[in-house]
Amino acid sequence: MKKIISTLIVAILVAFSALSVSATTTGITASEQKILDSLSATITTSDGSITIPDSYINQIKQYLLNKDVSDAQVSTIIAKIDDSKAITATVPGTSFSQVYSNMPVATKTQVIDIAKDAANVVGATLSINASSKTVTIVDPEAGTYTLDVSAIKKTGVSGNVVMSAVASLLLLGAVSYVILASRKFALSK
Repeated sequence: MKKIISTLIVAILVAFSALSVSATTTGITASEQKILDSLSATITTSDGSITIPDSYINQIKQYLLNKDVSDAQVSTIIAKIDDSKAITATVPGTSFSQVYSNMPVATKTQVIDIAKDAANVVGATLSINASSKTVTIVDPEAGTYTLDVSAIKKTGVSGNVVMSAVASLLLLGAVSYVILASRKFALSK
């Protein structure tokens, strides 16, 4: 009985490890870290300097964990970030939310267009919902992400996670069957 329980525990651990491994398929490369560093750097405004809130940067980090970005793409994206920072340099404010509130509509449109261009660099599309104050990134490789103030929400399940779950359940079922069959065989003797 102890062998059966031990084998079942091992099978369950294998199943859960397959799910957790598939959840984060890539890490942040040194090149991708440059994007996060660029976003974390201070932004000069007409009233001083501000920083992008950590929660927003963490949301982008979650996206990058599931997206491979080449060195050339990183360079282009950093140039787009620098373009956005240059545009906001004339906007007054001492916090990120103040700068956003004080930004003229034309400036907001420019920044949004730059953000859409940056998303296009990696094959993603970016859309903004002004009423719900969310940004949605749709990427055929990494999935769909909705960025908001509180947290990032991945909307959709990737095929790798589903396949890992199915494979883990099949493995668990096969191990259970072998254990029960061997037990019945041993009892029949």
